[in-house]
Amino acid sequence: MDLQRNDNTTEGPAGKAGKAGQGEPPPSGGRDYPALVVLVLLLVALVVTGYLSIQTITKGHDFRSGESIREWAEGIEDRVKDWLGQTTKIGKGKRDNARDHLVEGYRLFRKKMYAGALEELDRSIQMNQSDPEAYFWRGRILVSQGRFEPAAEDFGEAVKLKPDFAEAYDNLGWLLDRLGDTDSAIEALSKSIELKPDNGWAHHHRGRMHFKKGDRDRALKDAEKACGLGFQEGCKAYENYKSGGR
Repeated sequence: MDLQRNDNTTEGPAGKAGKAGQGEPPPSGGRDYPALVVLVLLLVALVVTGYLSIQTITKGHDFRSGESIREWAEGIEDRVKDWLGQTTKIGKGKRDNARDHLVEGYRLFRKKMYAGALEELDRSIQMNQSDPEAYFWRGRILVSQGRFEPAAEDFGEAVKLKPDFAEAYDNLGWLLDRLGDTDSAIEALSKSIELKPDNGWAHHHRGRMHFKKGDRDRALKDAEKACGLGFQEGCKAYENYKSGGR
């Protein structure tokens, strides 16, 4: 479940005409000489810096012939290519292991950049096929893309690698129910509840599945438990099941 934060904004008081003597001070109408001096000094510094840079770049070159100009330009181009090559290597070096790709994939997922996030998680799993978190987050990305079957496979792999991964069981149970396998979904949520008995979300959804299967007593029990844990949807479901609704 995603946590949402509400950013409350406050508006300032509406503009009103002030009393006499409380308005903005009138403009001075004079020139701001200190600012002009600073501007002139900045311009001088810019000119001097540019001149020195040109002297450094053109040092040792004779520009009286077209050949010299071409050699100088080619030298500058080679320097730029070398710099770009070094920058590219540095950028790739930032994610040279599975964990780095996992972290980058998670960052992109949070920004809803799912294609890039999926690519990073694929690389992470290629490098390390025994990290349950990588399968979990790739599963979350696949869910966001509406690809439920491969997502369920990833959550299934996550719980195989980490049998106490309650959050993966939650996602697996929800997906299996969406895919029509309600019995397996109930098993997954039961495992999640076994690991985290105070998981109101899991109690609520397992109750919903029980009710869908016609087991009203178990549905009521789960809904009541979810409500007692503070999950408000569980409270609504309990009243609904008690009255025989859906």
